[in-house]
Amino acid sequence: MGESREHPVFTCRNCRNPIALHGDLLSKKYVAKSGQAYMFSHAMNIVVGAKEDKQLMTGY
Repeated sequence: MGESREHPVFTCRNCRNPIALHGDLLSKKYVAKSGQAYMFSHAMNIVVGAKEDKQLMTGY
């Protein structure tokens, strides 16, 4: 996940497509299977899969 210094958006670290606005950030304290993860209230340019229940770790 990249944070653009020129624009207030978070971008994909692989393709640099915008994913979320800084104002949509809820937490940077999540841990996913692949490492650090962020939680947003809204996201764009994503593919939504089937719903599933997961236990996530957060710093809250």
